[in-house]
Amino acid sequence: MRLLALIASLLTCLFAASAQAAPTKESRVALVIGNSDYRTMTRLLNPVNDAQDMAKLLKSIGFETVVLPNANRDQVLDGLERFQRNIRSDSVALVFFAGHGVQVAGRNYLLPTDAKVDSELAVKNHGIALDDVLATMEAANARIRLVYLDACRDTPPQLLSSTRSAAQGLAKVPQARGTLIEFATEPGMVAKDGGSEQRNSPFTAALLRHLGTPDLQIEDVSKLVAAEVMQATRNTQRPWSEGKILGSFVPVPGKGERPQIIINAPAIMAAPESETRTPKRKTQEDCTREAAEKDIDQRDFYAFTQACLAGREYKVAKSESECVAESQQRGIHPNDLVDFVTACKYGKPYQVVQRKSPNDCIQEATKRGLTGMPLADFVKKCYGGGALK
Repeated sequence: MRLLALIASLLTCLFAASAQAAPTKESRVALVIGNSDYRTMTRLLNPVNDAQDMAKLLKSIGFETVVLPNANRDQVLDGLERFQRNIRSDSVALVFFAGHGVQVAGRNYLLPTDAKVDSELAVKNHGIALDDVLATMEAANARIRLVYLDACRDTPPQLLSSTRSAAQGLAKVPQARGTLIEFATEPGMVAKDGGSEQRNSPFTAALLRHLGTPDLQIEDVSKLVAAEVMQATRNTQRPWSEGKILGSFVPVPGKGERPQIIINAPAIMAAPESETRTPKRKTQEDCTREAAEKDIDQRDFYAFTQACLAGREYKVAKSESECVAESQQRGIHPNDLVDFVTACKYGKPYQVVQRKSPNDCIQEATKRGLTGMPLADFVKKCYGGGALK
């Protein structure tokens, strides 16, 4: 099946020259999909740009890349087959998807441009299950498996109204052993598209900036991306990782300066003033390396480096996993998860907000006689706890 011709990318990738010159011994293959023009869902502004720019970067660092802009289901399946045929046992296999994605009954689906989403069955029949994508990579026995999903958009209201098993954002992926999966934001949350003034979404923009940086382990790339996205979105979007690769992978081998995280922006998560100060201040390079050595969670990476630069010790009352488990026990709404976990980690009280279910919101919108986009906007505000008119 013939692929659509690629539009020339406008983005000049950071360190592209260094990346292009870096030799790579192993096989590197990638599948890059960016869907903007949906037939039955909200059109997205940035995914095609995201895919084109990501493909350009990946090619510059040695990836044999299959690129699918605005792909329907047949084109995605055809691309998956081509991608699988390119994978060898020594391959680094990477999948990047930007577009609409939904979770139904705890499973994640990536949506082609022609997908129907008016029922749970429609999603299963027309969507591409993330499980199937992961199985494709595993069956081909790729040495390193990487998945980047900039797909945590608003769940279509017609799907929320048709089934109780649908929810906002994407779901966690259990047992992702041997594969590193990077989500643009946390489970159950919604990621930003970027808008008309930006060429790329916050997540993809950060990934483009750091994936081509020389001498960075792939896990360090993830931490830098998470820190930049949290800073750019004022902590409203927090990238999330699942799984772990077996072995190590440096996208661009060779020496080079590590990227600096801008530190003159408002602090996202300030450490307590009472923390012990050390007499010697560390550099950004020192703090980045220390965070990597201590395996600091990527959602704490920015806060850790800020405390480190200020000469303070970074402390939390509870671990991230303990707080997430507590949120599940208390039934915390997905839109409150970030605030709850932040308060929990620092031992601060949190007032639980009473929110309505998606079905309650749909019923209320129906009573008001809303249809089309007014209904979608109402449900989004109602379910998210926003002000209603």
